[in-house]
Amino acid sequence: MRCIPFGTTGLTVSEVGFGGIPIIRLDEDEAVTVLRRVYESGITLYDTANVYRDSEKKIGRALGDVRDKIILATKTVRRDAPRALEHLENSLRMMKTDYIDIYQLHQVAQEKDWDIATGPGGAMEAFIKAKEQGKIRYIGVTSHNLAMAVKLVKTGMFSTVQFPFN
Repeated sequence: MRCIPFGTTGLTVSEVGFGGIPIIRLDEDEAVTVLRRVYESGITLYDTANVYRDSEKKIGRALGDVRDKIILATKTVRRDAPRALEHLENSLRMMKTDYIDIYQLHQVAQEKDWDIATGPGGAMEAFIKAKEQGKIRYIGVTSHNLAMAVKLVKTGMFSTVQFPFN
């Protein structure tokens, strides 16, 4: 598996990443087997979300011993600082790590979501503070709305913008 630089973040990741949604259908032992096989095949980028049920716990169990060799990306749908921070702390605990490589504001598709997340007491305040504390290396955002994704890119606030292509 070839590794490539990941945008402007300075991260180097495998050409193919692993998304956490499929492992929610597997029991924990099966998920660990799959994740170890994926890791052994050379995949280094693992993307999940707090709302993907127990995927973070499965990733933590399967890959905790190789944490320094992988890139973890996870997300929160919370728009306010207290609940975004709660999700972050839960993600850190579940994935058995002290930091998240890419922490993403998930599915920002409407102006109201953006306004809340960036307003006083919004999730971005928690993200910035957590980054200063070393709990997050890079801040990202995801959207399924093309116009909003373009707007998010233009803000210059994010190291990564994730958008579905299929």
